[in-house]
Amino acid sequence: TLLDFETATSHDIVVQASDGTASSTERFTISITNVAPTQPSDTNNTANTVSEGAQNGDLVGITATATDIHGGTVTYSLTDDAGGRFQIDSATGVVGVKDATLLDYESATSHTITVVATDGAASSQQQFTISVTNLPPSQPVDSNDAVNSVPQDAVQGTTVGITATSTDSHGGAVTYSLTNDDGGRFQIDSHTGVVTVKNPGPAIPSRCKPPTAPTLQSLRTSRLPSPRSLPLWARRQLIGPRTEC
Repeated sequence: TLLDFETATSHDIVVQASDGTASSTERFTISITNVAPTQPSDTNNTANTVSEGAQNGDLVGITATATDIHGGTVTYSLTDDAGGRFQIDSATGVVGVKDATLLDYESATSHTITVVATDGAASSQQQFTISVTNLPPSQPVDSNDAVNSVPQDAVQGTTVGITATSTDSHGGAVTYSLTNDDGGRFQIDSHTGVVTVKNPGPAIPSRCKPPTAPTLQSLRTSRLPSPRSLPLWARRQLIGPRTEC
C-alpha cells in the first residue's frame, strides 16, 4: 500500500554486505511503474439513449467511472465523440449532447463513443453505444386556407379544401394516410397530403325530399274502394303528399 506512483516514481534502498567483521554498502534505485485506472464502466442505470430532437447539453444516460489503485484523481475525455455529437465532463464522467443537429434517427439509430480515464500518466478506455430514438413528425395541420367542404354531387377526386402538412425534425420525408376515411368517402395523397373524394356514392339533390306518406299506388293493394267513389278529402288522404322538389 506504500507504493504509489503518483506520490513517488522511485525509491532508493541501501544494501549492506558483511562478513561478520567488515561490511560494504551499495545504493540501488527502484523505479515504480504506474498502474492505469480501472477500465471505465457506466454507473448510470438508465438506458443509454437520446432523442433525435434533443438539445445541446441533454444527458444520454452514461456516467463513466474509473478508479485509481491508490485513490488518486481520475479525469475523463473522449477519443471518439461520434463525429462531434457528444461530450463528457472531465471530472464527473457524465456524457451529454454536444451538437444536437447531428442527431438524426433516419440517418443512424445509434452511435459509439470511446471514454478514456487517466490519472495523468496511464490511461484505460471503454466504448459505449448510445441509441437514438425517433421523434414523430409534427402534428398535421391544414395549410389550405379554403373552407373544408365539398358538394354532395361531387365526383371522385374532387378536393375538399384540406392539405395536411407535417414536418420531420431534420427535414426527412413525411408521408400521409387516413386512419379514418369516414366509411370510404375520402382519400389522401400520401406525398402531398391533399384530401379528395374517394367514393361519392348516390346523391339526392338537396332540394328534393322523398315522400313520407303512402301513395295511391301502395294503398290500392289494401282492397279499398275506387278513389272516384270517395269524397274529395278522402281522395287527398289516399293519394298522400307529393314529392317536394
